[in-house]
Amino acid sequence: MQAASRINTVTISVVASGFFALALIEEFGAVFLSIVGALTAACLFPAVRRKIELPAALWNVLAVALFFVAIADYLTVSGSLVASASHMTSVLIVFKLLDLKRGRDYMLLYLLVFLELLVAATSTASPLFFLLLLSYVITATWAMTIFSMKRDAEEYTKKEFAPPRSLFGASFAALTIAVTAFSIITTLILFFSIPRMAIGLFEFKTLNALQVVGFSDSVTMGALGDVKLDGTVVMRVRYPNAKPEGNAYFRGAVLDSFDGSTWTRTPQKKYFARTAAGGIFTSGQKMAGRHVQQEILLEPIDTEVIFALEGWSMLNGKFRNLLTDDTGALYLGYTPYTKLEYTAWSVVPTIATEKLRGTIPPLPKEELSSYMQLPDITEIGKIKALTAEVTKGLKTDEEKARAIETHLKTNYAYTLTPKKTEGISAIDNFLFYSKQGYCEHYASAMALMLRTIGIPSRIVTGFVNGEYNDVAGYYMVRQRDAHSWVEAYTKNKGWTRFEPTAPGGFEYESGSSRFGMYIDSFAWQWNRYVINYAITDQIKVGLAIEGTSHSVRSKLKAFLSNLAKSGRVTTPRAIGIALIAILAVLSAILIAVYAIRRARRNKTCRKTPAFYTDMLRILAKRGFERMKHETPLEFSARIKDSAVDELTKMFMRIRYGNEALDGTSNIQARKLLERLEEAK
Repeated sequence: MQAASRINTVTISVVASGFFALALIEEFGAVFLSIVGALTAACLFPAVRRKIELPAALWNVLAVALFFVAIADYLTVSGSLVASASHMTSVLIVFKLLDLKRGRDYMLLYLLVFLELLVAATSTASPLFFLLLLSYVITATWAMTIFSMKRDAEEYTKKEFAPPRSLFGASFAALTIAVTAFSIITTLILFFSIPRMAIGLFEFKTLNALQVVGFSDSVTMGALGDVKLDGTVVMRVRYPNAKPEGNAYFRGAVLDSFDGSTWTRTPQKKYFARTAAGGIFTSGQKMAGRHVQQEILLEPIDTEVIFALEGWSMLNGKFRNLLTDDTGALYLGYTPYTKLEYTAWSVVPTIATEKLRGTIPPLPKEELSSYMQLPDITEIGKIKALTAEVTKGLKTDEEKARAIETHLKTNYAYTLTPKKTEGISAIDNFLFYSKQGYCEHYASAMALMLRTIGIPSRIVTGFVNGEYNDVAGYYMVRQRDAHSWVEAYTKNKGWTRFEPTAPGGFEYESGSSRFGMYIDSFAWQWNRYVINYAITDQIKVGLAIEGTSHSVRSKLKAFLSNLAKSGRVTTPRAIGIALIAILAVLSAILIAVYAIRRARRNKTCRKTPAFYTDMLRILAKRGFERMKHETPLEFSARIKDSAVDELTKMFMRIRYGNEALDGTSNIQARKLLERLEEAK
């Protein structure tokens, strides 16, 4: 019974590894995971399995039925082969837990759990998956070793075999972990050594995609309010050279049409971005300013838009294509359900370059018409009157735009929970009643005010700044960093960014503890050097190793040359020979010591059977220790226990009578040990 209990404990560890790996896939949701988790936990108890036993025929019928249910699930519900396969595998595991009678049943269960891990591997990039995989490898190896020994012993003896206690002890666990560690280290060496492939069939895909509002074809007023309460990391940005001065604006979608409640994007003609040497995409525009490089790791988001600092000039990433339009927005042309790693270069204007910017030829009026559209709302007259008052006496478009920007920034309060008053719409409420709101309200108000006086304007959605992670030196840009601002078309300068949001919109408390910073840093490194490890990284590592080896050799050669010149040694060659000789002697000593210890350990193991050692340990816990002067028979006579007496006689026959420990004797010894352990 105790052996069965220990086997059950190992099985629980195996099944738990698969279930928690599956839980990393957010696509399944809490309801599915809760139901399957509860059923799995219930079926792990032996008492439940004894009450519910599935006949072999019923098991086969259920397996076939689940296959057709999985097909129906794919066609009507999930629409994903990975999700459907994982649903079927999870239910099969629950059924199989009710049908654990023979060793092959356990083997099939472990195989099903392995399939769960395969599903998780294709659907998550979480570093936690590696720990769960490690747990599975250790526990499954442990379990399969036990069942392999059990099967071989039972085939040889034709009797039931109870696995030795040593297979469940700390020493065997340590050995299993050591073998697993060696295998993983070998695998990692191969992983980082074998040339990477960039084949579409093997590209990593994930089901986890963040639903980020405002970066598709439309955004409804008030939609960003909930997003700005969400601390989920959307992307991580590192600046290899220097961060841009002031706020960092990561540009996303551009919206131009407003109906009073929703901003939408007028369909734009998209075209492929130009490519330069090395497959780098370029904007094809010459801009004056300081180039800012950004290394970006973008989480899977449910949109084809990607982000970079405004004024992008070059972009390099593992993309099939990169599209853009006349607004400068960037698109992949498909929704990437995967993490994206890319490098962008943007030209950020400085004060000096702004002065040298010069006059930009005006765009034709037909190209600006969509940026002049006003919604058919009753409060548009009040907005026009307010704008006239704010811009009174000003002549240029830029002066008027700056005046509107300053008016909104200084006379309106920033809050994510604006008061609801008698305003007809959200804009009416913001401008004339509550005078409270967040970035959407500020940007929408300014865009409409500009249009009422004939200045083309549009809304830009994206992210701003982010929280600095000083552990790894990058910025964590979260959903709460989602932002919207205004771009206005002014004479001589073209499209220019304006920020009407009050300063309170850029003040956030830190969202991460120190421990959280380390965890997120590990996630960055995991994705950078494991998930997205490429042949270019291998080349860099190889060159770094080669450079380090050359440096060490040069320093050692210079050191030996200096010693030779000082007269302390004859030649560098003599020193080299001496070092090699010393290393050879030390290696020989270490090998000899290891061989002697191993021989002694093997000799001891041959002399003393494991069951006798277990008996001495059990008796020692009860306060009976064998004295150094006592023979085994004298010690047995002092204990006066029939189980001890039988075990001692078996030990004597094996130790001194050269009798082999066969399967029958091993079972008998195990039973005597269990009886001895249960005795009080």
